[in-house]
Amino acid sequence: MTSRKGIGGRKPNIIVDNKVSRINSKVVQIRQDFRPIYQSQEFKMPEDITDPMAIDKWKWMVEVFKGTRNCPASDADIDWMKIYCNSYADYMKADQKIRELDVTKSFYVPYTTGATDSDGNLVYLLKKNPLYEIRREAFATMQRMAEQLGLNPMARAEHGLKSANAYKPTDDLEAIQNREVDE
Repeated sequence: MTSRKGIGGRKPNIIVDNKVSRINSKVVQIRQDFRPIYQSQEFKMPEDITDPMAIDKWKWMVEVFKGTRNCPASDADIDWMKIYCNSYADYMKADQKIRELDVTKSFYVPYTTGATDSDGNLVYLLKKNPLYEIRREAFATMQRMAEQLGLNPMARAEHGLKSANAYKPTDDLEAIQNREVDE
């Protein structure tokens, strides 16, 4: 009797059509040719963005979009941009508060249900600090919005953008070497 490894039976016959399953330069060129040209890309900030961190993120995002070739965003995406900026502000606030807390109190916080022990003292229990949940949810929202707006490398690749910026990227090492030093 011969032993066979794995599940018995014959090997499955899988046919892969490379023309359909691969994204090649022709497909990318077709995407670029049929990309809509948006008539309105003013990106006016909504009045309900009031947090200074969200305002700074909005200004950064507008600079990125206005300096991007074949920008996938338009004025129709202002609501998503607003959600991204507000989520960024929520994330940064929660992260800052977590860092300010004592290490022993950062992950769990005491709370009471009103129950008392035999001496009449309140009984305290520990629960997960809600700041961690706020930070996690804000980060997840930022990730989803960044993907939709083309703010991360994978989203840019899926949109078929060759390059995100029309400007020459700065090389940090080159900038450090070329800086002027006051003596």
